[in-house]
This record gives sequence, structure tokens and C-alpha cells, in this order.
Amino acid sequence: MRIPQIAVAALGLFVVVTAARAADRSVGEAKAAEAVAEVKRKIAAKVIECPDKKCLTAKETACVPSHARLEHGTLEGQFVAEDWFVHRGADGKCSATLVLDLTRDSYGKCRVLVRDCASVAAASSDSWDTMGCVQHEFWRNPVCKR
Repeated sequence: MRIPQIAVAALGLFVVVTAARAADRSVGEAKAAEAVAEVKRKIAAKVIECPDKKCLTAKETACVPSHARLEHGTLEGQFVAEDWFVHRGADGKCSATLVLDLTRDSYGKCRVLVRDCASVAAASSDSWDTMGCVQHEFWRNPVCKR
């Protein structure tokens, strides 16, 4: 008779933890959407949607305001979304902004990052920080496990 009680307790705990993670995920997704909306507001121009980064790079040569959303999984099986923007910066020069949605990636510290760079290539680089890019944390999940 003890085994069914333990099984019921374990199932109840699983349901509670799963519901809490789903709530955290929806808050994170809302914060990522908020960051994307803020970038679009700052661009203040009609943005052309691109299906991939190749299209975005092509639009960058003429500095056509553009956006591409890329989604992929990490090696650990977690979800990452990238929203790429090409636009004119405050200085009038062509710029690139990357919104990284790492809200489901515990290795990415469950956060939303916004990176502003002079180009898509600089934003894509592993050494973006040495290429004049500025990155800030838009939001972090306070209950992230990493």
C-alpha cells in the first residue's frame, strides 16, 4: 500500500514542478517578445521580414531595415531564439541588433540579451565584445538553476 502513495506523491510533485516551469517559460517568452518590440520601436521604420541570416546580410549592404528570427536547439537539448535586426543607428550608420532569447537555456543563464553592433558579422562573432559591440541583459529569470 505504501508504493501507490509514494507514486501519487511523486506524480503530484512532477505536476507542480512542470506547471512552475511552464509559468517561468511563458514569462520568459513574454520578456523576449517585449525586447523585440522595443527594438522595433527604436528602429521606427517598416521592417522587411527575412527568412534567414543570408537575406539579412544582403539587406545590410543597402541598410534596408530588416528582421530575421532564427530558432535552434543547443547541444544540451534546450531552446534558443535569435531575433536579428538591420537598421540605421542613432549616428545614421548601418547597425545590427541581436535579441537573444535564452530563457529556456539554463547554460545561457535563462535570460534575454540585447546586443548592438556595427554589423551582422560583428554580432555573430564569438569575439563580439572586441568588435565594438555593446550587450546588456534585458531580463533574467531569478529562479534559473545556473
